[in-house]
Amino acid sequence: MLLIIAPFLISVGASLKHGAGITKQIYFDKACLYALGHPPDVCAALADHPEASAEVQRTVNQFQMSKDIFMNCLVVVGSMFAGSMADRFGMKACMLTALSCKYGTLNYIKRALPLLV
Repeated sequence: MLLIIAPFLISVGASLKHGAGITKQIYFDKACLYALGHPPDVCAALADHPEASAEVQRTVNQFQMSKDIFMNCLVVVGSMFAGSMADRFGMKACMLTALSCKYGTLNYIKRALPLLV
């Protein structure tokens, strides 16, 4: 069973590693344009506006910290039930459920960033 799931996990891990820079840029753009309400020309050239850059970085870092705490709490709560679920339904079902929950939560957080900040 591990041979069936391993290529999938490797491709997911590679896409997460290479997509992290793009995701950070999306967070910066959303925080600058929507959450803080800066004009698009300021957001396009944050290096030229140090006070706006610091404000955007502070907002994105606060969001990232909150997201990490929330995701780790989900892992702690979920790990309490993972062993018995794996015994009852099998490891493959548990892994697929965990991956779908993780990506569903991350997609919700990405869409809701202007509302959360």
